[in-house]
Amino acid sequence: YLDMPIQNNIFGSFNEVIINRSVISATHRDYNNKSNISALVLSLDNKLDVSYLGLPDLDISIPMISGRSLLLFDLKNNRHSNNEIPSDKLDGRLSLVFYNK
Repeated sequence: YLDMPIQNNIFGSFNEVIINRSVISATHRDYNNKSNISALVLSLDNKLDVSYLGLPDLDISIPMISGRSLLLFDLKNNRHSNNEIPSDKLDGRLSLVFYNK
């Protein structure tokens, strides 16, 4: 968790970032986000070439390619989670989520 000053916010729109390391998230909504839109990025250093963001209410999974995908989506009002990731590929996996608090 990093608190970023308004004048230095990332992408000119987001004032918070959370860095998830070696995490598989359960299905959830980001209720505490101030705005609906969040940005999700996977780091270049991941051992896994692609993982999937599951959106169970929409019955879809979105492929996220390490170091190449940027997803702007309403994570506040839509339930989401990661797909299953083998433990040897999960180690060191980084995802960054930018949002407004």
